[in-house]
Amino acid sequence: MSENSKKVQDQMQNVLDQINNNTDQAFGWLTTVSEQMEKLVAMSFDEAGVINKSAQKISKDLLTSSCSNANEAVKVAKS
Repeated sequence: MSENSKKVQDQMQNVLDQINNNTDQAFGWLTTVSEQMEKLVAMSFDEAGVINKSAQKISKDLLTSSCSNANEAVKVAKS
């Protein structure tokens, strides 16, 4: 093999190695992004559950207060 063809072969191997390294790095980044997105989605569901429970409590308290006020109004009206 001539010296020039050996240089070309070495350069091609270097290019292929660099492409391989870049591909590995890109897949690593995609994996990290995917994992972080999964965490964000899970956190969103957790937050939605907290918001839902809070809204249910507020609704219950509001209904209880409204019923109590209505009962008081009925008592006053009867007296």
